[in-house]
Amino acid sequence: MDQPITSALQPRDSWWGRAFAWAAKAMGAADVPTAGKVEEPPLAYSAADSPFPTQPDSSPYRLFDLARRHGTAATTLEKRAAGVASIPLKLYAPGAEEPLPSHPLLALLNRPDPSDATLTLRLLLEQLQLDLDVAGSCYVFVLLDARGEPISLTRQHPATVRVLANRYGAPVAYEVGAEFGQSATFKPLAELVRLRERSTGGILHIRRPSLDRDGQVVFGTGLLEPMQESLRADLASTERARISSETGRPVALLSSKVPLTPDQVVKASDRFEETFKRRHGGVVTLGADWELKPLSWTPKDMQLHEMSAATRSDIMAATGVTPVLMGFETANYATAQQQATVSWTQFASAAARLAEGLSLLGLCYAQPVELRLDTSGIAALQVSSSEQVARIGQHIANGMLPAAAYALEGLPQPEEAFATPSAPLASPIPTMPSASDEEPDGDERAEDVRDAAEELLQLLEDVELPEEAAAAAQQLADALESE
Repeated sequence: MDQPITSALQPRDSWWGRAFAWAAKAMGAADVPTAGKVEEPPLAYSAADSPFPTQPDSSPYRLFDLARRHGTAATTLEKRAAGVASIPLKLYAPGAEEPLPSHPLLALLNRPDPSDATLTLRLLLEQLQLDLDVAGSCYVFVLLDARGEPISLTRQHPATVRVLANRYGAPVAYEVGAEFGQSATFKPLAELVRLRERSTGGILHIRRPSLDRDGQVVFGTGLLEPMQESLRADLASTERARISSETGRPVALLSSKVPLTPDQVVKASDRFEETFKRRHGGVVTLGADWELKPLSWTPKDMQLHEMSAATRSDIMAATGVTPVLMGFETANYATAQQQATVSWTQFASAAARLAEGLSLLGLCYAQPVELRLDTSGIAALQVSSSEQVARIGQHIANGMLPAAAYALEGLPQPEEAFATPSAPLASPIPTMPSASDEEPDGDERAEDVRDAAEELLQLLEDVELPEEAAAAAQQLADALESE
């Protein structure tokens, strides 16, 4: 903990540190200094000097264990993570409208960790979203090459990362692996990008908003943290119901109206306890002097169904997973469609947080790029877009300018659809002169008639006309010659 913090990877002089340094060099990273060989000056704060807690109040280990053991929580969190990860991410140049067809960052995202053949982009996004929803923060170790460009992305468990903050509460370093007795210290990736420092790697930290009472905003607040007590109570009730169902009958109080010797009490108790523990129950014959009174509550008495339903509703409300996505029956198709729209709207919002955080990777390159969501393939989100376009048409029909109608609905205006053409299109249909046009004089009118007659005769030269029509055409030609 007293070890100075540097901008480069600084593993301790141990087998773990030497192995990590060797792996980093093999993947093309910059030189990794070991303990005692650091040339960079230490930062102002170390883990021992951090004025804030280095880990959140609620243990991430306990939160993950709670989510894993609670069936509804695990299902909803997995569905939410799968929905977020299914929204495509596309890479754009700053200010560009068309996505980039190829880029080193695209290749990295398709295979985040070359040393792990099982890790895909979707799996990485699902895991990061689970970390955010359960622990409130997610951490990615970004391995950099000699040019400072990312070559590997490795997810770090929130419970194994200690955040070292300065007196202002801003993270200045991350200690990874302290839980296992072998730690390494990294600078924030954002700091490396901002200062253009060359380092072996940095930590990319994405978090949710914080509800910490002490004002510590380094750690986000997970979705399950506010409802920990409800989840534990639900698990305890379920465990109590399981124990009651395993015994043949509920635990009971056995009493006798006549005095009993200690030996009789032991024999009677053993006999009844043996019968109650049988899964198939059993038959016990009682005399008039015996009385049996059940003591345990039944699942109905404990209101297990009501408690489970309330907890389930709280979890679905927090995660945005509606009943239709959980497979529950809905009233009708319209209700199911509305629920799907609500869920995917929540998923898109969560995916936007991930995209914004991962966009920091695009700033590591000489030509920065940015990540954007592509929700055009999400059918549930296109319903609202279609309704917006329909309302825009109504606004324009009522006399509103197109730009104002699009702005009112919050959609960008397609400029090319309303662009004024540079030159009017040529019309194949001749236009008739209007009454307001200037009336030509007699000579001009005679000249126009003569020109029209000559054009007509030229058109009729190669046409076989009936005798009457041919005679009329000849008379017209003679009249033009006589003039």
